[in-house]
This record gives sequence, C-alpha cells and structure tokens, in this order.
Amino acid sequence: MKKYFLIIMFFFLLFFLGEVTFGEEIKIKNSIRVTNNIIMLSDILKTDNKNILEKAKEVQIGYSPKVGEEKKIEKEYINLKIKQLNLDDKIKIKIPDYITITRNYQILTKKIFKYMVLEELNSIYKNSGFSLELKLDMNEELKLPVGNIKVKFGNNRLSDIKIGNYNFTVKIFVNDKVEKIIRTNLKVGILKEVYILNRDVKRNEKFSIEDVIKIKKIFINNYYSANIEGVNEIKGKLYRRNLRKGEILKYKDFIKEKIFKRNSLVTIYVDYNGIKLKATGKALEDGYIGDNIRVLNINSKKIINGIVTKEGMIKLEIK
Repeated sequence: MKKYFLIIMFFFLLFFLGEVTFGEEIKIKNSIRVTNNIIMLSDILKTDNKNILEKAKEVQIGYSPKVGEEKKIEKEYINLKIKQLNLDDKIKIKIPDYITITRNYQILTKKIFKYMVLEELNSIYKNSGFSLELKLDMNEELKLPVGNIKVKFGNNRLSDIKIGNYNFTVKIFVNDKVEKIIRTNLKVGILKEVYILNRDVKRNEKFSIEDVIKIKKIFINNYYSANIEGVNEIKGKLYRRNLRKGEILKYKDFIKEKIFKRNSLVTIYVDYNGIKLKATGKALEDGYIGDNIRVLNINSKKIINGIVTKEGMIKLEIK
C-alpha cells in the first residue's frame, strides 16, 4: 500500500502543483513568418509552458527581414539566446541547424494605389472644377509590410497647381514609417465638349455644319488646345489641311476664305435706312470675309475702313 501511495503522490505533484519537471521538451521552429519589425525568442519557440513563453517575449533575436526577402539564423546564435532564459537543465531543447524567417506582407496594387492618390488629390482640388489624370512610375503591385497604409505628397505646393502637367513624388507610409517613394505625373485639366469630323475633308474645302458631330466631353489640360467650342465661329471658313474622319476640330485647322487680293477693285457701299450708296474702291489689303480692312475711295482719294462681305464687297459702318 505504501508503494502505491508514493506513486499517487508523485503524479499529484507533477500534474497539479507543477513543481516537478519530467522530460519536458522545447522545440525551435524550422521556419516562421513574422509581421513586426523585431523578432523575439517567443516567435520561434514551440512549447506549452506559458512561463517560458512569457520570459521568451523579453528576449530579442534581431530585426525582421525586408518584405520579399528571407533571413536565416544559425543554431549557435539561437542557443546563446535560449541561455538567457535560465532554464532548468532537465528541459530538453531541440534546435535545428538554422531557422528561416520571412516577413508577412500585404499587396498594394497599382489600381488601389492610384485610387488612394486620386482621393487625396480630389480633397485638395474639391469644388475646383478640375479633372485629374494620373500616371504612376511603379509595378502593377507592391509588397508592403502588414499595417495601416497612408499616402502623403512629397510636394507641398500641390494646392497652388493649375491646369497643366506636373511631376511629384508620393510617399507610402505603413504604420507611420516610409516604405516606398513613387514618382508620379499629374495632369490637371477640365472636361469640355468637342466637335469631331464625320467625314474626310480636303484642304481649302469650305466648312459645312454637316461635317461635324458633337461628342461627349473629353479631358483637356492645355489652355492652347483651342478646340472648337461652337460651329458658328467657323462658318464660312476653309480647311487649312486634309483631315480624316474622327479628328477633333481645332481653330488652327481653319483659315478664312480670301474673297479678293490686295489692290483689287472692289465695290464700297453703305446701307442707311434702306438706302444703299455705292462707290468704287481699291483694296489696300487682302480681303477675308468678316475682316475690317482699309480701302481707297477712287473718287475722293480718301482711305476708309470697311467690313469684307461674302459677296466680295466692302460695307461701311455708319456710327
């Protein structure tokens, strides 16, 4: 009976009081994936002993590898760190020749990053009427440490930007630490309606309203784009060059129609209360429809100014 009593007492002390250590074993993991910047001894231990784990949380092994890279720690170094725990000699420790450490990461796609940058920019240009286009100098995706991502602009003068093209940098922060700096190109513009040709036209052909159709708004970020805003502005004008169907019409694509050349004899007239008086004159300039030019009255030898009409005459304005 005494023998059985001793056996029972032994197991009581072992399992309930936790004061007896019998063949306890701690294993070191062969590989781990970490999230934090610092690797602690507790990250690589494999044990159910909570007291040992708590002590291991205070022992630093080293720094985590960069995202996308791995780090190897040798057996000898790990053994030195374990000695800081002052473990009982009865505890067995199994340490591999080395352990491999990789860093957990999150993927930031180009599409999501672009959205984040545009959100920040739109907050700057809120109610400005501007439209924005953004180009990024980056791969389709970035590997970043796990954490809260924020973007900040390297150019603090963005609020002063007007229509045009601008280059600047965007800093990517993870948990308030700069991880990446991305070069960007920003186009600031407006959306405007434009006119496009619905047929091919030839040089010196006269413009017709049937030549164009109006399409949806397009992005314009150049004050000098000079796209046609109203067809009334180009009525009677000629195409400066051959144009293809689908091209956007610009003011530079047109020239005024020359009705007569300089030194040509022209009819001068004035229309007053339905009474039209005419005289012969000599044009001192080439005559384009709508232009105000100088003309010499043949009879009076006076130089006067008048408007060139589509009929090839010069109309005098009575003030």
